[in-house]
Amino acid sequence: MREFADGASGKITGNIRFLGKTLKAPLSGRKCAYYHVLIEQYESTGRAGHYMTKHESEEAGDVIIEHNGTYAVIHTNLIKSYLVDDRKYTSGLLKNTTPQLEAFLKNHNLSSESFLGMNKSMRYREGILEEGEAIAVMGKGFWKSKEEFTFPIPNPKVLVIEPDSENPVYLSDDPETVK
Repeated sequence: MREFADGASGKITGNIRFLGKTLKAPLSGRKCAYYHVLIEQYESTGRAGHYMTKHESEEAGDVIIEHNGTYAVIHTNLIKSYLVDDRKYTSGLLKNTTPQLEAFLKNHNLSSESFLGMNKSMRYREGILEEGEAIAVMGKGFWKSKEEFTFPIPNPKVLVIEPDSENPVYLSDDPETVK
């Protein structure tokens, strides 16, 4: 990361640091810098069926990574992410949702029960970026002074990764991508 040329595009890797705004993951309640949630419901089509997406959302706090004492701030206004689902839940026949899942569904005008009161077959997936987690980021980078940021970064210069005119910032915590 230290050798990243100002104005160049490329890939960096590092570990998440909680130096700025963090979030609470909506399904698990864990502290994170970024999350992705996917909720699907099983739809039967006679003999077969498939899962249909009922809700999908992502949210970012301040995504800051560090590698060997060098820090990068990731702009998340235009991002394509692939986060590993590190929490998975299900509900359905004889398996109720947790109160936290039920509250999330209600906040998004969804329900885990049919109009007859039977549980729907649903699955819930959540991926987050938590403190110390290794991630890979690809985008256009510019070096800026630490005084431009409100969080306490110890280095005088900070790499800022942002989208360019043609591509978003790509972000992943997949171990294969981080290598």
